[in-house]
Amino acid sequence: MVSVSLRNLSKSFGSGANATVAVDDVDLEIEDGEFFALLGPSGCGKTTTMRCIAGFESPTRGEIWIGDRFINDVPPHKRDTGMVFQSYALFPHYDVFQNVAYGLLMRDLYNGRISAFAGLFSKRIARSSPAIREQVHEALDQVGLVGYDKRQVSQLSGGQQQRVALARALVRRPAVLLMDEPLSNLDKNLRIQMRDTIRRIQREVGITTIFVTHDQEEAMGMADRVALMRDGRLEQVDRPTDLYDRPNSSWAARFVGSSNIVDTTVEKADDAGAEVRLGGQRVRVSDCGAAVGDGVRLIMRPEALSVRPRDGAGPDPGNTFDGAVTKVTYLGPNIVYTVDIGAADGAPAAGTEGAGATEAPAAPEAPGATEGAEGTGAAGDTDVLTGTRQLVEVTDTFRGADALLSVGTEVRLSIDPDRIIVAEGGSS
Repeated sequence: MVSVSLRNLSKSFGSGANATVAVDDVDLEIEDGEFFALLGPSGCGKTTTMRCIAGFESPTRGEIWIGDRFINDVPPHKRDTGMVFQSYALFPHYDVFQNVAYGLLMRDLYNGRISAFAGLFSKRIARSSPAIREQVHEALDQVGLVGYDKRQVSQLSGGQQQRVALARALVRRPAVLLMDEPLSNLDKNLRIQMRDTIRRIQREVGITTIFVTHDQEEAMGMADRVALMRDGRLEQVDRPTDLYDRPNSSWAARFVGSSNIVDTTVEKADDAGAEVRLGGQRVRVSDCGAAVGDGVRLIMRPEALSVRPRDGAGPDPGNTFDGAVTKVTYLGPNIVYTVDIGAADGAPAAGTEGAGATEAPAAPEAPGATEGAEGTGAAGDTDVLTGTRQLVEVTDTFRGADALLSVGTEVRLSIDPDRIIVAEGGSS
């Protein structure tokens, strides 16, 4: 096992005023045996960063180290890395054995073993080496494909092809395994299965692994640590739990999970925290660090909020604010409620005169009505102002139709002050 170090890594395409900066001054220390994810939207620089590590792109500046080796000028085949491509890059005219053995044969060829050249073209010769047979069968065993060695690639499912590509990368026992969105071509159930397979193999082998993905579930569910990238730079590097619970910015909160994001003002502050106005009501927050009058941005995860009818039985849990359900989205095990909590901070009350005023929301739908959300239902982020109205989303467990709140229900929301993330107002 070895570590990987990126020091002030930058990569630009083009030159002068027309240059496009794909990777901008990235510093990373990836530990021995770590499963490390590069996460971010399309165009953020994550794949270019990986291609620089693999040797497929040359950095504009900065250094790349694998263990104690400086590898900027080392060709790809001498970097001791294994690569799993998004498209798998399997040879359709080879069977499974030849595909997995390819890296071994190329290594032997580079080492001057001329017989390896013949093995690239002959199944019989490729299988003639006991050492290659043993290593290929061991790799196929690791990925659960024992007995598939004579099958053609065209006879395999997408998941099986992905495992062949993984076996080909592992068979050479590289120091570092690089994976560029290898699960993006699989259906949801197969992606979940292959996530577990890849993580299990990585732990068994103990190989340092760098995994590129735009899928937050893949990154959060597989990685020891995650580097969230934005516009070629590192937005945040953290453990998955810290990235989710303590995002550095509202952009990070939006990208990783669903968030309610509200700009407001501190009205009271003390050593234990602060009170801010939320939808016309005061709410307590912890770990604020802001003074009275400062603008702050609140980030609240939908599942951190609890909801109940305003006239429901039971004691008031404290740190509450009221609203009315405007939308109900059924997601199987969960329900997402969209709740209007009143006027936005500093805005005139709905329906009043003045710039920016809007009419009050339309009459609610009949009790029990629900609306299906576009996409996944949970809107990703809800820093949503409808005119001067402020909306938040609440994720609740579905407990049966009898417990379902209907559109128009007046509700009371509560949240632990420690679950409210506070950032500077107006930050992105």
